Amino acid sequence: MQGESCREQLQQQQYLRHCQNYMRQQSQGPGRFDEDNQMQHFQQCCRQLRQMDRECRCEGLRQMMRQMQGQMRGEEMQEMTEMAMDLPGECGVRPQRCQMRSGGY
Repeated sequence: MQGESCREQLQQQQYLRHCQNYMRQQSQGPGRFDEDNQMQHFQQCCRQLRQMDRECRCEGLRQMMRQMQGQMRGEEMQEMTEMAMDLPGECGVRPQRCQMRSGGY
């Protein structure tokens, strides 16, 4: 039996909300946030990625970036895109790096 679609998995993982929070904090630079809080978001982000099928992870991250797109300036978005591409590797899940077209996802 086929598992849920990537979209359903992403919805179940709240559009990787913890990854969004983590990346936002990262982009604001050190010292602006409580590091324990940040680590918590990171761990939860990894947990959310692990709950998704391997082939859905990059798609999920791309969807997440689309969601965030309206909320940021260009260079901030560029930085976030770089971070999102590396998140699976940081979390130790595969694929280690997601391809994203900057601005297009």
